[in-house]
Amino acid sequence: MAKVSIRVHSDVEEYGGLLKDSLRLTAEATEGFCSYIHGDPDIMDEQYNKIVLAHAQFLGILAQIRYAYQFSANEEQDAELT
Repeated sequence: MAKVSIRVHSDVEEYGGLLKDSLRLTAEATEGFCSYIHGDPDIMDEQYNKIVLAHAQFLGILAQIRYAYQFSANEEQDAELT
């Protein structure tokens, strides 16, 4: 099993935890993919698909975080951005 160790500040635990879990899935799928490079091509393809989905999930979470914090500087600046 792959191991990912990332420290997340308690102020951003909600999103940081999601990103960390997504990276863990990516690491596990990458480990599985590499384990089957010279083995069963069907299992290798399955692991490849898991990597692609995990990356898509990570990018989706990252985009949500960026959007959520984009409009939080102050009310005057938020009004200018909308």
